[in-house]
Amino acid sequence: MIKAIKNISQALAVMALIATAVFVYAQPKIPKKDIPLNLPVDIKKNVEELYEQDPAKRAVAAFQIGEMGYKAKAAVPFLVGMLDDDVTIDLDRRSPSVLSSPGEEAAMALSKIGEPAVDGLVASMHSDNERVKKNASWAISKFTDKKAVKPLLKALADIDPYIRQNIVWSLGNLKDAQAVGPLIECLKDNDWYVRRNAAWSLGEIGDKNAVMALAGCLKDPNRYVRRNAAGALVKIRDLSSITPVMEALKIGMKIHHRCLPISFASCPRISCQGGFSCRPIHPSASA
Repeated sequence: MIKAIKNISQALAVMALIATAVFVYAQPKIPKKDIPLNLPVDIKKNVEELYEQDPAKRAVAAFQIGEMGYKAKAAVPFLVGMLDDDVTIDLDRRSPSVLSSPGEEAAMALSKIGEPAVDGLVASMHSDNERVKKNASWAISKFTDKKAVKPLLKALADIDPYIRQNIVWSLGNLKDAQAVGPLIECLKDNDWYVRRNAAWSLGEIGDKNAVMALAGCLKDPNRYVRRNAAGALVKIRDLSSITPVMEALKIGMKIHHRCLPISFASCPRISCQGGFSCRPIHPSASA
């Protein structure tokens, strides 16, 4: 009997250790004692909760910080420091509920804070930790501040295609002409997602210098790249884009009908009153 009780006690001890292990967590890299005392009360409260043992509480704290936007810029170093926190959680505060992690919620918060987070995120994209790099690249892909353009262009050399995909997408959102040359080079990338996103981004920027390169993509072996290239050409609305689109059709290249002129009668070459119907694949869409 005593031996049985002893065995039960040992089993309970092991279970307690396992239960504790479930909540193993990655604190922000800054020690909790270094949280500035002069932070606004609401920001300080949520920053302190980033150190909670329960990953769900850490995730919710990051989400709450993000809801404060630019006002929460003082929290940036703490959020950047938890981008590697990849404990999977189910956040039922969303409808429908989705799987997330404290690190992903930190990335979302950083994207909402905006410009003050750019430098820390760009630095994080060069981390040896793949989770940090991917969360940082996702956050950067959501920026609209053109301060991010130059560091993003430098980061295009990253060997990880997922990161290049996000950078290329972000450059399209930023709509800065200095990205046109590098994006044209991305149309030659080995990763078709990168090529697809590059075509979309060039269409968003709308620079006519990209027409010839996009026309060449109408012969890309991947249909999604061809579709976005056609959509970009239509969006740029340059007369020189009509011929390559028509030639691609003649040789049987499959281009989605929604990316073509509504009719020959409404083609800009014939009538300046014409219009186009174009729905290229947004980079966020899956194949």
